[in-house]
Amino acid sequence: MKDNNNLFNNSLIDEYTFKKINKIINNLSNNQMIWLSGYLFNIIENNKLNNELKKSSILIDNKITILSSSQTGNARLVAKKLYDRMVLNNFNVVLLKASEYKFKKINKEKILIIVTSTYGEGEPPEETYVFYNFLMSKRVPKLNNLSFAIFGLGDSSYKFFNKSAKDFDYRLKELGAKRLIKRFDSDINYSKVANNWIKEVLNFFKNVTFNKSNLSIKNKSIKVDNYEKKYSKKNPLITNILCNQKITGRYSNKDIRHIEINLPNVNIFYEPGDILGIWYENDPSLIKKFILCFKLSNNDFVKIGNKNISLYEALLKYCEITVNTINIVKKYSYLSNNKYLLSINNDLLELKNFVKNTPLIDMFIIYKSKLLAQQLVSLCRPLSPRFYSISSSQKEYKNEIHITVKILKYRSKNFVHFGGASSYLGRRINENDKIKIFLQKNNNFKLPKDSNISIIMIAVGTGISPFRSFIQERENMKAKGKNWLFFGDQKFTEDFLYQIEWVNYFKNGLLNNINLAWSRDQKYKIYIQDKILENKNIFWKWINSGAYIYICGSITMSKSVEISILKIIQENGKMNKSDSVIFLNELKINHRYQKDVY
Repeated sequence: MKDNNNLFNNSLIDEYTFKKINKIINNLSNNQMIWLSGYLFNIIENNKLNNELKKSSILIDNKITILSSSQTGNARLVAKKLYDRMVLNNFNVVLLKASEYKFKKINKEKILIIVTSTYGEGEPPEETYVFYNFLMSKRVPKLNNLSFAIFGLGDSSYKFFNKSAKDFDYRLKELGAKRLIKRFDSDINYSKVANNWIKEVLNFFKNVTFNKSNLSIKNKSIKVDNYEKKYSKKNPLITNILCNQKITGRYSNKDIRHIEINLPNVNIFYEPGDILGIWYENDPSLIKKFILCFKLSNNDFVKIGNKNISLYEALLKYCEITVNTINIVKKYSYLSNNKYLLSINNDLLELKNFVKNTPLIDMFIIYKSKLLAQQLVSLCRPLSPRFYSISSSQKEYKNEIHITVKILKYRSKNFVHFGGASSYLGRRINENDKIKIFLQKNNNFKLPKDSNISIIMIAVGTGISPFRSFIQERENMKAKGKNWLFFGDQKFTEDFLYQIEWVNYFKNGLLNNINLAWSRDQKYKIYIQDKILENKNIFWKWINSGAYIYICGSITMSKSVEISILKIIQENGKMNKSDSVIFLNELKINHRYQKDVY
């Protein structure tokens, strides 16, 4: 007893509390105690950060700048929601798109809040690219007088989850700026996390003295369009399929579909470059494998939100069952108590390789376990819509909207797998079937406002989709600007998407130039960047005459194309490497170089 007294005389914890803690710990497994230690450590770190913020002196007489760094519109909606809440609380706030931000004057900012998504291989949205590069360069000044907050939107199934947000966060801190609150990272279903972040931002500002005199509240350019209020991700339009046609040849390695969707007499308006969101349903044959794997029943009841529904309906409409993630592997390792899965939990590289090579159903079959229906549903991520570039102009097809879809197909050790949305669109719905859709504005991929300006369109595969809408729009507008298409794929006879249409546009003079690259029609491979270099002199003349450059397709292709374009700028413009990069960045700032890549 004497020893115990000595223990508690110098302790921060009294004997009663100590016994309560021990009682809890004695009922925990080793893995649960590891999790608990991490949880407690995170609380300590957050408390440290909050204490630092309370001690820091922030100049809050100045305006708060909110930057929206968005690819498909979600970051813009979060930024707009924060802006609206701050206006209601009478804060001095301005809301800007990243493309409008005068980033070279960032050293004059006092408070900067960035809402950013990440796409591709950890890249910032296209509208943020030049600002991002400037911030990461040696040219940026020290930012000791800046305070900031970051919110990131991403998808944890990708390798570089929320990389843009992390990069902004680390770099601003490195430059001497102070965090207002810790960075928030959200997954594909971001709404709840976004609401918590907005609440924390507002609470921070409410707890400090704020000079509310001489307020100048502005909303320079960001708005939510009328159609988004009526039909949106949460409230999609239910319409029907008009056409589902395969447009690749019989011997093509790809199955690509041209899909036409009915737009009845509703208040929906889209522009070339915009994106269509589609709510899809999972493959019934895959659902059957899931249910059989755990010896469950279609009619087992589970809870999704506030609704009690059958397991089958939950897996059909509410659960993502085609994509595995690191978080799912970790959760399943604890539920299954599988030794191998537990052994790789702390090896990030091994986890990434496992997720990349092991689809969800393969993991469940290879590392079998028993799960209840509710456990299975809770393990899966919520289903999210898929997005496709629109391949029609509303000036040409008033009551229709077209998309071009490649059916994703790959093999694993156990099965042939199909993409959830692409197989739904390409294989499981037919003419007159119902479909749920909504629009996403894409202001980062738009035709010049002046139709006299010439455009260069560069695409591979389904990347040609938005350019079909571009050329239809230009024809209906009787645009005087010239049009040049670079298109590449594997084989001319099998993979020339919308071939007849493009040939007719060329014959009637609307399409002034067309250059095609087929990688498998000869012994040596020819790629689209090779065709650009072959035409470097005229390409440079078009740039000098004010042409806009558009690139759509894979990220790998876009990087190779950009290298070729930089080479043309260097050689034909007689610039060194550094000056050519500056020249290209100026094109981006002036919206003369736009990308829609994936």
